[in-house]
Amino acid sequence: MQGLAVGETLDQGKITTLLNRVSPLTLVQPLGKENKPEYGLQQASAVLTIKAQSDAGVKTYTLRVGAPWTDRSQGGQETADKSYVVISSESPYFVRVSEYAVKDLVEKGKDEFLQLPPTLTPAASATPQS
Repeated sequence: MQGLAVGETLDQGKITTLLNRVSPLTLVQPLGKENKPEYGLQQASAVLTIKAQSDAGVKTYTLRVGAPWTDRSQGGQETADKSYVVISSESPYFVRVSEYAVKDLVEKGKDEFLQLPPTLTPAASATPQS
């Protein structure tokens, strides 16, 4: 989450949930090694970059999410399986993955991964008012 303002804090629970959904991507269909315009990766729906540190140093992983998959043989209508085209920096293959795995990346904005500051509530009056 680049560009956090002063006082903004990531909600670690929401980040953990996101990573748990993205890490075991379920392959719906391999598409090959050629990037085609219909994959929608020129204007990616989402890009996730993770930097992992180990004893060997820092490694960067990137996942690019393209457009929702459309079945060209069905007149360009979205398929019932609701999948997206993705490519990982760890693989030369373009693949379709289930919508569930990348839905949060595509639909949620930065604010939805922030920890909300505590809200102040007015203290109850000690004396009853009539």
